[in-house]
Amino acid sequence: MNERIDNLRGMGRLVDEPAPDEEVIGLWAGALEAIEDASLSMRAPNRRLTAAYDAGRTAALAVVRSANLRVRANNHHEVTLATAGFLVQGALEPLLQEFQERRMDRIQIEYGWAKRATDEEVRSAVAQSRAILELAAAWIREHRRSVAAEIRLPA
Repeated sequence: MNERIDNLRGMGRLVDEPAPDEEVIGLWAGALEAIEDASLSMRAPNRRLTAAYDAGRTAALAVVRSANLRVRANNHHEVTLATAGFLVQGALEPLLQEFQERRMDRIQIEYGWAKRATDEEVRSAVAQSRAILELAAAWIREHRRSVAAEIRLPA
């Protein structure tokens, strides 16, 4: 695939494992559901930011599984985002690197007590996730044609 992915394999953080089409389709459906939740203005900002993060992360996971790879690492979210960027490259790689900041926000929200997401952070996270979904969808459709018809974009 590429050297960076081979390095993650060598460290045991990625393994080759076939993914059935149903798994990829199910992950994608979860990403769409999360971005819809993130877009609901009636939800609290922390919940919306967490949902936006989940949408981007799950879309990245759908990319990874579409490539028949599975993440096996304690820092699995970080490795999932990095691997999806390594696979897709182009505009998605720097977007996912920037999206790592949302991972840190999510950690502070989930495991801390002081983080309160601002409306601007939520808007930014939702926009980032939508961009991730667009780029991930295009890659999955091209590289996993058997699921292309099921990989739709959010409303």
